[in-house]
Amino acid sequence: MRRSSALRWSAAWAAICLIGISASGYASSVTIESATAIPGFGTCNIPVTLGIDPGEQVAGAQWDLVFDSDVITVKSIETGSVAAAAGKSVSFSTIEAGRIRVLVTGLNMNVMSSGVMAIVTISVPAGSPGGDQPLDMEDAVLADPYGVAVPCVAGSGTLTVDDAALSAGLDTGLRQCLACCILLTLGMLYLRRQGKMRWLHRL
Repeated sequence: MRRSSALRWSAAWAAICLIGISASGYASSVTIESATAIPGFGTCNIPVTLGIDPGEQVAGAQWDLVFDSDVITVKSIETGSVAAAAGKSVSFSTIEAGRIRVLVTGLNMNVMSSGVMAIVTISVPAGSPGGDQPLDMEDAVLADPYGVAVPCVAGSGTLTVDDAALSAGLDTGLRQCLACCILLTLGMLYLRRQGKMRWLHRL
């Protein structure tokens, strides 16, 4: 009798452990993607994606974007496609240098699907050193249509500052410009010799 009871308890405990493992293995997520930026050269758009655990509903979100403000400048954070489709909008405020709090909210109970929830536009000042810069997502919170928290994980990304690409691009541009000047000069000299451009004789 005791053995049977022990077996039942063991089976029940194993079931509880399996449920716990299954629950912990899945969670909704908020992730900022990795990207590459060239110092002093335009802006870079980085998507923030929402991943929804099957069976969950997400109607709002909040997170902190943490970065090195000496290297990265956040120009704007725009509403992504899945947020816009659900009638949500993105707002943000600077908590301190290098920490921005982002909210995705709307005056409705519409739920979002998995996809791009926001787009972060950044720039890197000219002269910034090359290398990887962390884009950390902290204190991420998701909520269902009734304001109840939805379990989630935050996925951070990396911004690769490619200072070598700018130098290579400038070198290529200068070489192309020089080649064009040489070809133009040779063409003008040829036409001058052929007498096709009389005004060249005055040069």
